[in-house]
Amino acid sequence: MSKASSNPVRRRQIDRRFLAEIASGPLWGYTAGPRTRQLDELGDIVEQHWDAVLADPLVAGLPLATSIRSVTSRSGARPEYAPLLEEANLMAALVTDQAKPTAATQLLLVDGRCLQHRDFAQRGIGRLARSILQSVVEHAPLLRTIVVTDDSLPPIAPATIPSAIAHVASGELGPIIEPFEQVGEIAVLDPAPMTHPPSPLDHLRARRIAVVHDYVPLHAPDIYLPSALDQLGYLIRLVRLRCFDRYWCNSGAIATETRDRLGCDDNAIGVLPPPSPLDRNESSRPDTIIEPFFFAPVGADRRKNLPCAVSTLAHRSARGWTGNLVILSHMPDPHRKELNELAAASGVDSNRIIVVSDLTDSEVTWLYEHAELAIIPSFDEGLSLPVLEAIDADCPVVASDIPPHRELLGPDEILCAPDKPSAFADQIDAIRQTRSHTLERQQAALSSARGRRSLDDT
Repeated sequence: MSKASSNPVRRRQIDRRFLAEIASGPLWGYTAGPRTRQLDELGDIVEQHWDAVLADPLVAGLPLATSIRSVTSRSGARPEYAPLLEEANLMAALVTDQAKPTAATQLLLVDGRCLQHRDFAQRGIGRLARSILQSVVEHAPLLRTIVVTDDSLPPIAPATIPSAIAHVASGELGPIIEPFEQVGEIAVLDPAPMTHPPSPLDHLRARRIAVVHDYVPLHAPDIYLPSALDQLGYLIRLVRLRCFDRYWCNSGAIATETRDRLGCDDNAIGVLPPPSPLDRNESSRPDTIIEPFFFAPVGADRRKNLPCAVSTLAHRSARGWTGNLVILSHMPDPHRKELNELAAASGVDSNRIIVVSDLTDSEVTWLYEHAELAIIPSFDEGLSLPVLEAIDADCPVVASDIPPHRELLGPDEILCAPDKPSAFADQIDAIRQTRSHTLERQQAALSSARGRRSLDDT
């Protein structure tokens, strides 16, 4: 019997500290639940339209835009309302003009902003966008495809997109698209429709395809939509999303939620195959890594539940394990400070928590290959790219019991409640005794999940 399991008092103390952190921690607190009403003039608009937009975005779009205009376009309106008004007007134009091309698509325009943004380009959203572009080259080599960029953002890094695909700034598109638009041969693919403001491509008469990643802000609105301005912006983008013709979802769970939230026909929704694995031909050791370690490749977003990884380290330390926790995250100093305080309160030396960021794919690959295992304790996910990356790199996973993890790892996998770090520590102990068997089972489940999806079907 492990030391922790023979000391239930210590076990409860660690879990209580963790629960206090996620219940009220100013940086890591996570509470899913209903939206809190905002008492201001924009809050009144939210109250008027929130339920209607969630019930039927397409029908509720124009009334929402009218209400936003009534406040944001009047004399003396606050300057920060201007982008909201612009988004509302573009959304209303999409709702009004539902005419769709009938000719076969000859030109595919891909909104490339997610590939220009540091927070998205190299991780989940960007990885999936790059995988789609590679699949387009392989499955539709005769389709002319252009990635459309925004001059106000950093340029796309070299080798981000296939060499067969051009990238062009949005302001330079006119002469290229004119002959295609006249005969209705354009399709527009938006890899991140809920992340960026409306695109200049919204003005085009085209078929529209959206890549849908998640609806997390609706699950925990007090965290992700804290102000009425945020809430109205999200409602606008939800209406805009309903104006698309096809929805490529990153998981079956998101496909189901898309159908239910948007009221789409099943034949308008597909599930994308997961992104290609990281290249394992090259791996390089990052600086500062001290073995042995287990790996939390989950970022600093509250829903990623990093305090659970720290509390799991505390449980493992109580059982006599002396290794480290490596966290892959762009973590601001205040977040790191709070994690260190949680570690100290749980009896763990904060020097055993190693935070790394801005790694190359080869360095991330090395971490997976050399980790004892990966811990992914998220409260909420769309796809959960780290599960895929870990298993592809022969690294077993201990994951939270949420639908996307169940979808990838199968019904036979033992998953852990995200609010029980002691359960994660127990499962790590079990996996250490059966590592090869666990990895074989997880690889088979992931292979089955991949086999159920194809870009051809989508």
